[in-house]
Amino acid sequence: MTMNEGLPLSKAHVEAERGQKLVKLFVILALLFGLVMIFIEPPFVIPDENKHFINICRISHGSIFPQVKDGAVG
Repeated sequence: MTMNEGLPLSKAHVEAERGQKLVKLFVILALLFGLVMIFIEPPFVIPDENKHFINICRISHGSIFPQVKDGAVG
Protein backbone atom coordinates (compact mmCIF):
# COMPACT_ATOMS: atom_id res chain seq x y z
CA MET A 1 0.00 0.00 0.00
CA THR A 2 1.41 3.41 -0.92
CA MET A 3 1.16 6.45 1.26
CA ASN A 4 0.23 9.97 0.24
CA GLU A 5 0.69 12.63 2.93
CA GLY A 6 0.22 9.99 5.62
CA LEU A 7 -3.08 8.68 4.20
CA PRO A 8 -3.32 5.21 2.65
CA LEU A 9 -4.45 5.18 -0.98
CA SER A 10 -7.28 2.96 -2.06
CA LYS A 11 -6.66 0.08 -4.43
CA ALA A 12 -8.76 1.83 -7.08
CA HIS A 13 -6.62 4.97 -6.80
CA VAL A 14 -3.41 2.97 -7.18
CA GLU A 15 -4.83 1.19 -10.24
CA ALA A 16 -5.93 4.53 -11.72
CA GLU A 17 -2.40 5.91 -11.33
CA ARG A 18 -1.02 2.79 -13.01
CA GLY A 19 -3.50 3.24 -15.86
CA GLN A 20 -2.40 6.85 -16.33
CA LYS A 21 1.23 5.73 -16.53
CA LEU A 22 0.29 3.15 -19.18
CA VAL A 23 -1.54 5.80 -21.21
CA LYS A 24 1.48 8.11 -21.07
CA LEU A 25 3.75 5.24 -22.14
CA PHE A 26 1.44 4.41 -25.05
CA VAL A 27 1.35 8.03 -26.23
CA ILE A 28 5.14 8.32 -26.10
CA LEU A 29 5.65 5.05 -27.98
CA ALA A 30 3.01 5.97 -30.58
CA LEU A 31 4.66 9.34 -31.22
CA LEU A 32 8.10 7.75 -31.54
CA PHE A 33 6.77 5.09 -33.91
CA GLY A 34 4.96 7.72 -35.97
CA LEU A 35 8.07 9.85 -36.30
CA VAL A 36 10.12 6.84 -37.40
CA MET A 37 7.48 5.93 -39.99
CA ILE A 38 7.50 9.48 -41.41
CA PHE A 39 11.19 9.13 -42.23
CA ILE A 40 10.93 5.54 -43.49
CA GLU A 41 8.03 6.31 -45.83
CA PRO A 42 7.32 10.05 -46.22
CA PRO A 43 3.78 11.24 -47.00
CA PHE A 44 2.63 11.36 -50.66
CA VAL A 45 5.31 8.98 -51.95
CA ILE A 46 2.84 6.29 -53.05
CA PRO A 47 1.11 7.28 -56.33
CA ASP A 48 -2.51 7.19 -55.06
CA GLU A 49 -1.98 8.85 -51.66
CA ASN A 50 -3.12 12.24 -52.97
CA LYS A 51 -6.50 10.71 -53.92
CA HIS A 52 -6.88 9.23 -50.43
CA PHE A 53 -6.00 12.61 -48.90
CA ILE A 54 -8.59 14.39 -51.09
CA ASN A 55 -11.22 11.81 -50.06
CA ILE A 56 -10.48 12.36 -46.37
CA CYS A 57 -10.76 16.14 -46.82
CA ARG A 58 -14.09 15.69 -48.64
CA ILE A 59 -15.44 13.41 -45.90
CA SER A 60 -14.28 15.80 -43.16
CA HIS A 61 -16.32 18.56 -44.80
CA GLY A 62 -19.47 16.41 -44.61
CA SER A 63 -19.69 14.97 -48.12
CA ILE A 64 -19.90 11.22 -47.63
CA PHE A 65 -20.56 10.22 -51.23
CA PRO A 66 -18.46 11.44 -54.19
CA GLN A 67 -20.13 13.73 -56.72
CA VAL A 68 -20.38 13.02 -60.45
CA LYS A 69 -19.18 15.91 -62.63
CA ASP A 70 -19.10 15.61 -66.42
CA GLY A 71 -19.30 11.83 -66.17
CA ALA A 72 -16.32 11.62 -63.83
CA VAL A 73 -16.60 10.68 -60.18
CA GLY A 74 -14.64 12.90 -57.82
